Formats: sequence, structure tokens, C-alpha cells
Amino acid sequence: MRRRPQPFAFMPGTVPRMVWNAADGTADLGLPGGVTLQIGQEHLIRVLNKTGSTIQDMHVVYITGAQGNRTTAAQAQANSASADKTLAVATQDIANNAEGFATLQGLVRGINTRAWAEGTELWLSAAVAGAITNVRPAAPNHQVRVGYVVRSHASEGSIYVTVNIGADLSHLHDVVITAP
Repeated sequence: MRRRPQPFAFMPGTVPRMVWNAADGTADLGLPGGVTLQIGQEHLIRVLNKTGSTIQDMHVVYITGAQGNRTTAAQAQANSASADKTLAVATQDIANNAEGFATLQGLVRGINTRAWAEGTELWLSAAVAGAITNVRPAAPNHQVRVGYVVRSHASEGSIYVTVNIGADLSHLHDVVITAP
């Protein structure tokens, strides 16, 4: 997900534009809201926010349901039972009752990652809804890995998003639990 700077801008009422990105070896497709999809290198989902407040850019979201042929989403938190529904990282601010894009898998760029070294594992926070941290949550919190820092930089940082919700005792596939 290329966010800033963009090689082109999507203007409402116009046709999205695609350009070749020689640096990354992919075609970049301009989407609404300043989002650029790098075809073949990342996966996005368009979600609907029905939470009553804005989902912030770079906050982790989980699936809350569906409405009008869209997945609905809210900010995830590792200390919540809903953490096992963690889906993606919001790639833009998503206002209440609005749709926006989130990255399921791939690079999110143009962000502040200076607090973390390159290669650092990133986790869903147990303390702040939607937040990303480099501290793995302690049990009994869910340990949801969000991704890894690819570039550490104050404004041109990037993370590789690859959400892994892990496993807990009640979700093992090859056992029967009658009394944990």
C-alpha cells in the first residue's frame, strides 16, 4: 500500500489511473481516499465503519458483521474476545457510516516507524484499541501478530502487514475439550 507520496491522485468522478512502478515491479492503481493498490503485491478490503466514531489510519480492525454487501469493522484490541476476528490495518481514516480501505496483506508505506528497528515484530495492543505495539501481549491477552517493520523512518517508514491471530486452547483443530 503506497500512501505518500502518490504518483497520481484519484479525483471523485474520474476514472482511476494505473501506472507502472519500476521501483517495485508492479502496476499502481489509484483508489479513492489517496490509497494506491500495488497489484499482485498486496491485498486490500473495503470495510464499513458503523462504530459511532472514526477508525483511525493505521489502526488494526476486526470483523463485526456485514451490511449492504460490505464487511463491517471496528478497532481490535488484544484483551478482547473479538481479537480472534482481527482482519487488517486501516489504510486511511474511516469516518463513522463511511467505507474505507484496510490492508489484509502487504506493505503499508509513508508512516512513522522510527520507534522500531527494521525487522521488529508488531503486535495488536492489549492496552489501546486499534493500536500497534512492538510488545507481545502477555497471556491471557490474545497474541495477534500484525506484521513486521520493513523501514524505520519518521515519515517514510513501512510495515509489512500479515495478520496472524495465533491459536488458543479453545480453537485447536485436532482435540476435543470437554472441561478446560
